[in-house]
Amino acid sequence: MRLSDLVYELDPTCIAREPSEVRLGRRGLNRMLCVQRKTASLMDSQVSSLPALLSPGDVVVVNDSCRSAGVLFGRFSSGGEVELRLVKRMSDRRFVARVFPDHFCKPGAELSVEEHTVTVVDGPTGEHGLYTLQSSAPLEVILEASGKPITSFFYDGYFHLGNYNPVYSRSPGSFESPMAGLHLSEEILADLRSNDIEVVKLTHHVVGSWLSPIGEEIDALTMSEEAYEVPVATAKSIRRAKNEGNRVVAVGSTCVRALESASNTDGVPSAGPGRTSLCIRPGFQFRCVDGYLTSFHPARSSLMVLDVAFCGLSLLRSAYMHANRERYMFLEFGDAVVYL
Repeated sequence: MRLSDLVYELDPTCIAREPSEVRLGRRGLNRMLCVQRKTASLMDSQVSSLPALLSPGDVVVVNDSCRSAGVLFGRFSSGGEVELRLVKRMSDRRFVARVFPDHFCKPGAELSVEEHTVTVVDGPTGEHGLYTLQSSAPLEVILEASGKPITSFFYDGYFHLGNYNPVYSRSPGSFESPMAGLHLSEEILADLRSNDIEVVKLTHHVVGSWLSPIGEEIDALTMSEEAYEVPVATAKSIRRAKNEGNRVVAVGSTCVRALESASNTDGVPSAGPGRTSLCIRPGFQFRCVDGYLTSFHPARSSLMVLDVAFCGLSLLRSAYMHANRERYMFLEFGDAVVYL
């Protein structure tokens, strides 16, 4: 299987270019396609119907990682304006980023970001040509004053940082947030709890998820190492659900990867911090996650590779064809899909 197998036709007008609260007035109003894996069937629904699709005793796991701005614009003294798209922090003043364009980006070169100076330490390195940079002031100070959110070229400009964070985001640490949680509103979360469906959290900070895969072979696909933490209460709730025959439903790929990385053979994650570079491919044996709420993903992405691992290529293709035919809205600001 190759990434070229994960290409689909999409009407460009079915790409959601604005957050739900801008496009629809508030969160929680999106459509949702329910993909039943056992019966290989599809059902049109609404995100607000998620509590009715689950059962009392099920556990919904969300990622409370909170994103900060991740794009800075600077200027080299010897050249024009450049964009720094951040990948990860190394310390309070040192970070890794992609530089667009990088004609003047040599070790020792300096660029100005408003009144601050950023110096190129090393690079380019790796298949994505990343640079290590050092800032004259704490990175967080510069980002708060001058940063923009990392966003897709599909979207109509930049939006407020809050538009990119789920309502339950609490733990700073990502330049990109796990955006599957944008489907959930406070009302839907309350409905889940009132139906005796537990909503628990973990923290999984995202590193460089916007970097496109290089090459075609899925077996050669790699993921950046990321930090996660599973609270004791979350592990306890999952153990209870497993013992009672209930489902664990992950919101977003980061939750899936953290839970599967932390889980033992009984499907219960070990509590505490951890690091993972787990790449979930077809053939992966899921131990913890029984259901998965997410978005309609970009073609040829590692996210679609995970989707195939969870529901199979044939069913995934059917789901995407159906969604396109029924004019679901695609990508992170669009409609939801839940695999059960």
